[in-house]
Amino acid sequence: MFNKIKEKVGRFTKLSLKKKIFVLILYCFFSLIPFIDSKFLHGQLLNILWVFDVIVGGLLLSAILVLASFAIMRSLIEVAAGLSLLIFLAQNYCDVPVRSAAGDNALKGLLLVGIIYLSYYFLRTLYKLLAKNYKKFGDKEWPWEKILFVILFLIFIISLVCDIYQVIQPIILNLCI
Repeated sequence: MFNKIKEKVGRFTKLSLKKKIFVLILYCFFSLIPFIDSKFLHGQLLNILWVFDVIVGGLLLSAILVLASFAIMRSLIEVAAGLSLLIFLAQNYCDVPVRSAAGDNALKGLLLVGIIYLSYYFLRTLYKLLAKNYKKFGDKEWPWEKILFVILFLIFIISLVCDIYQVIQPIILNLCI
């Protein structure tokens, strides 16, 4: 704690005189805001700031959701051809009037291997995208804002993967095998 204060004071002393005066004016202005609010606005500024905070928080959450959605969709597009091919083969096999037990077993094996491979490929592509976004943060110690961003990003990723599973599950379970 003491080292952080010492570091901030050291940064402040390295500033030029104009910058020091500007920082001092900013500190004074922000120190006067509660006084101005209580004397002239009768505490209404606090309500306005809460609304502003909620709007900004919603915009930040939306931005994180969009980034997570882009990562998921990019990974899904990578595996879409293989998944479509597996579903197409299985649905066409189910439409054939004459099926054999050997054909059913072959389709089960093909679906199992295909889904395992596509899941691996999807997760690998998603991991590469996450690693690329992780490099933007750097290797320094993370402040709580970056940790919160990563946690929210992962929550959105997990919820979007669950949504994709909810869509694909009935298709796979509705096959004839």
